Amino acid sequence: MATELPDIAPGTIVTATGWWNPLTHAVNEANANIESTQAAVSSATADISSLNGRASALESAVGTPYVSEKSLDNRVTTLEQGDSGMNVTATKYVVTTERTVNSTTATTLGSTNITLNTANAPVVILANFDVAMTTANTIVTAGGTACLVVKCLIDGTARNEQLIFGSQAVWRGTAGQTWVLTNLRAGGHTVAFTAQLSSAGAVAYQVSASHTGAALLVFG
Repeated sequence: MATELPDIAPGTIVTATGWWNPLTHAVNEANANIESTQAAVSSATADISSLNGRASALESAVGTPYVSEKSLDNRVTTLEQGDSGMNVTATKYVVTTERTVNSTTATTLGSTNITLNTANAPVVILANFDVAMTTANTIVTAGGTACLVVKCLIDGTARNEQLIFGSQAVWRGTAGQTWVLTNLRAGGHTVAFTAQLSSAGAVAYQVSASHTGAALLVFG
């Protein structure tokens, strides 16, 4: 497309490098576009700097604890979703009636059930038993040396740890006991307590329901 020549007064001398030259005109337009682009880039850079400044100000105002707390929240959420033992189930165990123990044959004090969602999840059993001799000064009479032995049974199998109370040569008194289990399969389990005399003798113990109980904590 031909470029129209501008109106020039008669007698005016023009050269090939004049402002009306098409090549010169194109160069001028390109320079103008470059300058416009540079101005836009400068404006965008200023906006970015402003945003960075605001972000720095916000970080300073909020502080590091917020960042750490959010990080901890994320870690806890990950653990919960991964079933890594964050869920704790508590079961209360109580003896409902008074029990008299006067034989080496085990007397069942009751039982309860627990459920493990994860195999080998830790199980903690905290038990306290209110026990007393049924006759005053029994331990100093003939045959009154037998201890009261309370056992914790898991699915019918007794644990090694025992609650021992009374006299057998010397007085013993662990009226509370703790059992920690880490080798149970996933699923339901029965927890029971039994009581018996350590040896035959004319002695009897009473397990009181008023202050006897246990807490069973399943971590998983």
